[in-house]
Amino acid sequence: MRSTRPWVRVCQDTIKNGKAGKKGQCIESAMNALKDGKSVFIDRCNVEKEQRDDFVKLGGSSQVDVHVVVLDLPAKLCILLYVKQKGHEGKVEGGKAVAIVNRMLQKKELPKLSEGFARITCCQSESDVQSSVDAYSGLGQLDTLPNGYFGQKNPSAKIQLGK
Repeated sequence: MRSTRPWVRVCQDTIKNGKAGKKGQCIESAMNALKDGKSVFIDRCNVEKEQRDDFVKLGGSSQVDVHVVVLDLPAKLCILLYVKQKGHEGKVEGGKAVAIVNRMLQKKELPKLSEGFARITCCQSESDVQSSVDAYSGLGQLDTLPNGYFGQKNPSAKIQLGK
């Protein structure tokens, strides 16, 4: 029987006993999980290179490949999903969605392999997201995914803000 890889989700919205915490708490939690031999899923909107740097460094210090899954979804879809959502961990619901999504999209810098990532998967639709979830959740202890940049259909496309 094949065993699946143990994953630990680290989310700043819930890192402090179910409440929002600080980036440093996320880094510490991720570091501890890596030391325990677990794979770590950082659930965070690291839209700028600066925000990603500390998490990428964790991989180098632990000698593990660092992958990033980019949710490069259309602004209107992001807003629609937020508006319909109830009980969001980070309390992002309803009308706040437009302002938050637009602010994040204005700051967005797509990640580059040169930042230290072994693999970048760019999801541009809900089905891309599901395929990525399936790929990672199906990994066994010794399974790997190929390195490189996957899924970016139009890397020169301008960021479009939602309305």
